[in-house]
Amino acid sequence: MKRLLFFITGLLLMGALSAQNVNQCEYWFDQDYANHQVVTVVNDSLHWQADASNLSKGLHSLNLHIQDTNGRWSSPRSFMFMHLPTPQSAPATYTYWLDQDSANSHSGALTNGTMMVDASSLTPGPHVFTLICQIGSDMRVGQYLFYHDPRIPAASTSYLCWFDQDNQLGWQSGALVNGTMMIDATMLPTGMHQFNIIYQVGTNFQIRSFMFYKMPETLASTALTLHYRVEGGDFQTAEVTAQSTMVTLNLDMMALAEGQHTIEHYITNGDNAVLSPLQSDQFERTHITRYYTLTVMSADLQMGTVSPGGEYEENSTVTIEAFPNGGYLFTQWNDELTDNPRQLVLTCDTTFTAYFEIEDGIDEQELANVRIYAGNGMIYVSGVAQQSAYVYDMSGKLIAYQTTTDETIAIPVPTTGTYLVKIGNSFIKKIIVTR
Repeated sequence: MKRLLFFITGLLLMGALSAQNVNQCEYWFDQDYANHQVVTVVNDSLHWQADASNLSKGLHSLNLHIQDTNGRWSSPRSFMFMHLPTPQSAPATYTYWLDQDSANSHSGALTNGTMMVDASSLTPGPHVFTLICQIGSDMRVGQYLFYHDPRIPAASTSYLCWFDQDNQLGWQSGALVNGTMMIDATMLPTGMHQFNIIYQVGTNFQIRSFMFYKMPETLASTALTLHYRVEGGDFQTAEVTAQSTMVTLNLDMMALAEGQHTIEHYITNGDNAVLSPLQSDQFERTHITRYYTLTVMSADLQMGTVSPGGEYEENSTVTIEAFPNGGYLFTQWNDELTDNPRQLVLTCDTTFTAYFEIEDGIDEQELANVRIYAGNGMIYVSGVAQQSAYVYDMSGKLIAYQTTTDETIAIPVPTTGTYLVKIGNSFIKKIIVTR
């Protein structure tokens, strides 16, 4: 059985805790907390062997938190590692570096095919991971695209990714491990490639797309410069160090218009000698539909209800509506607009809250004195005091409301036409406004 040997003292302890302050530790791989294991301190020493024999080949995380002698648990902490199962009898070593920084490579022995990868200092976005493994007399060179976004919360996050437009290595999916995923690009042919990834955080989808170039293997031992430009713009450069064959390009794909684009590129060496002539490739900036969440709420369910929300395709037109209960009136939405029903075009996750108020009452004696008339683009109300006067258009949209006084009040309306005027709880009159 293959096991990983982890020493927590000095390496994984959080803060300034010593083994004497630690009671026990819980650890688990990836998102599998259901199968977490517990390690107890013995003789002030906290270390354990963790069974990794059932883990798949590729990137994983070791997650842990510790409990002090007062019973308090620390916040979980995570560490990434690559798992590359190797024959137990063969000595195995590795060397890896990130992006083009081969000068700061990391080397060590593969312990049952496993090595830690420190990505804590990487910026969010795409990276290249180059790995050289020496297993006995066999040397293996692998290159991986490494997408890293530490801003992603620790909640379960799935992704779907693919290369180019013809999906030559097929669609692949999985779970982002602490905001990171790694995909094997070793078998991709020489030339320009496009990588696309969609990942979900809760109910929201994030879409990323970027270009990278894979150098000819015959040039892999030389420090090179890739020159490239899109649609005849200015040339940009990307440096490629010795033993590296992949480089990501500084292109903002989401800023490009949808459709086909042309990218031109050539390679020079340190003496500015052109090693490959100007070449042209096509790539497509495709539109991938996004979905947004519409949340509609009532500020007080006793005062009224609202139409349900849901998930909708971007730029969808959606109608929301507030429904006051008996004895209540809808007043406004949280953005102070009073349209009801109301149409929206969704371009992001959106929340609307409907506000209601108690409807004033009015007795029959007061009704006999109410006078409502129109003129000069105004609706006039007199004969009743301390009641709410509401003006609606014929679709039921609230246009305006005021509180009546002992004097005549004037309520402006936007255009000529027919309106409904409601006083208090029950008195309604239809009135025509002319200029």
